[in-house]
Amino acid sequence: IKAIDEMFEMISDLERRGFLIKDSSLELTRMLQHSKSYLRGDFKAHISTFSNCADHCASFALSDSKEKMLSVECSSEITAHKHDIRCDRCELVNSSIEQLREAIEDAEDTTQISSEREHFRNKLQELEMCKVAIFEMKKHQIRCAVSHGERAEFVDQIKPGVALITLDWAQKMEALHAREKQSEYYAKTGIAYHMGHALTKIGDEYAEHLSVHIVGPNVPQDGTAVSLITESFLQELKEMKIHTCLIRADNAGCYRNGPLMRSLIEMQNTVGIRIEGFMYSEAQAGKSACDRGSASVKRKVRDDVAAGRGKVDTKENFYQVLTTGTLLKGVSVHLCTISGVDCRTSQIPNITSYSSFTFEASAIRLRRHRSIGDGILFDFSKLEKCKGDMVITSSG
Repeated sequence: IKAIDEMFEMISDLERRGFLIKDSSLELTRMLQHSKSYLRGDFKAHISTFSNCADHCASFALSDSKEKMLSVECSSEITAHKHDIRCDRCELVNSSIEQLREAIEDAEDTTQISSEREHFRNKLQELEMCKVAIFEMKKHQIRCAVSHGERAEFVDQIKPGVALITLDWAQKMEALHAREKQSEYYAKTGIAYHMGHALTKIGDEYAEHLSVHIVGPNVPQDGTAVSLITESFLQELKEMKIHTCLIRADNAGCYRNGPLMRSLIEMQNTVGIRIEGFMYSEAQAGKSACDRGSASVKRKVRDDVAAGRGKVDTKENFYQVLTTGTLLKGVSVHLCTISGVDCRTSQIPNITSYSSFTFEASAIRLRRHRSIGDGILFDFSKLEKCKGDMVITSSG
């Protein structure tokens, strides 16, 4: 945590200038070390949907104070509880910040040197920014815990025919040769490919399937491309007898846009799979399934190229490497050509503030978090759908 590391430097600065005795410096350092360990580890484990400790109560922390439909009352009959308990380790974080603030203020009042007074005033401003950063991290940890819990809840309820789908654009594949000239090493154009991961059950056992769509170097990674690729993936899952799914992705603009939502709603009729909704994972959390698949793809490419069994300088060669030799298990590969214009004229107001969309008969139910509040209904007839075409030239 960079903010706490900066606070360690402030303590050292106070001690070095003679405004903090050794014992006080050691005590403040110890408190900050315990706070840092707690925030990086146990704090997330203490978070629960409802808690008597306000710092650990996710419903209290994530409820919108201005919008009733996006909040949960901690005093309601079903979930009634009081925030009458304080966590000593959360309080230690607050106490550490306040004690350091007092030490800097005392130093500012004590010194007679104008340059030092200016220095300590700057340190107070930096400390305030550190405090904000620490509490932003706590918010992030709470959102991560809730997002992970919502995913885990759906996974626990998965039955045969129901799938959790994760979508992600992988990092572009750069051209690879077993041997190459120095001139070929520079100015490479990456080959874009999209990962779709499905988690379902066959009988009582969990099963996974990964779909790779190779689209080439010059295709915009926009809502149109995602819409076309998702439709192809759903058609593939339909053949595997999937009838219901929930889609999950990161917060990239190609996923978080109104036309894509309209396209997915209409896609249910054309493909024959009911889409319960669309969830967005918290930053730095939630895409591990696609990341694992991408790592397997890159490992096979590197191994085959290093062994002289192929090269990757075009999307066709990339496809050839993935579909020959020792194949990746549970992976389908599609070579695609995409054309179209991304329709972005119609959007959902404040779309970036919502992380859970539930598709209903005539509206989309918008929530900040899937488990918090009744949500706000938005008429999807106001949205245009994505327009484009995709041709799959080869599949393997």
